Amino acid sequence: MVTVDTVPENTPMSYPYRALGVHEDGVGSGCCGCVVEMVYGTSQFSIVPGPDPCEGTIEFSGGTACCQPYTATFRVRDLCGTYQDVFTLNLWFHSSCTCICQNQGDYDGDWFLTALDLASLIGVLFEGDPDAQDPRCPIPLGDLDCDGFSTVLDLSGLIDYLFAGGDPPCDPCWEQCQ
Repeated sequence: MVTVDTVPENTPMSYPYRALGVHEDGVGSGCCGCVVEMVYGTSQFSIVPGPDPCEGTIEFSGGTACCQPYTATFRVRDLCGTYQDVFTLNLWFHSSCTCICQNQGDYDGDWFLTALDLASLIGVLFEGDPDAQDPRCPIPLGDLDCDGFSTVLDLSGLIDYLFAGGDPPCDPCWEQCQ
């Protein structure tokens, strides 16, 4: 499970979790119990177990860092040692930021760059499709190298990233914060 959320500064948030697999029917289904632990993150994140030890919530107390995401990674495992899952929670704060951009190149907004996004960029560059741009972002969505324009170089960079392990797209907001 990967959760990405954009929230205002100083806003507490709650994210439910539930172990799946042998745990999906609760303790009575043969679940030995679960352990949920944060393997990476800051003190703003805390784990609140529910009545069933295999479910609960991840609580976030809020944060103030503009132009910096808060990220935490959690591991859920059963006490019998037969099940383990890792999930990441990413939060981006925006209320005082002057720049708010989606992930560059992510035309379908699913937070992952895929061949569908590649097809959308091809449509922008060669078929005259409009290039999306959030009014709070200084560059169009297809501008993957942050030079201010969506060009064939951006297409080449996306192909390289998707299929050859190349560099990820730029982050216009991070560039603005430097």
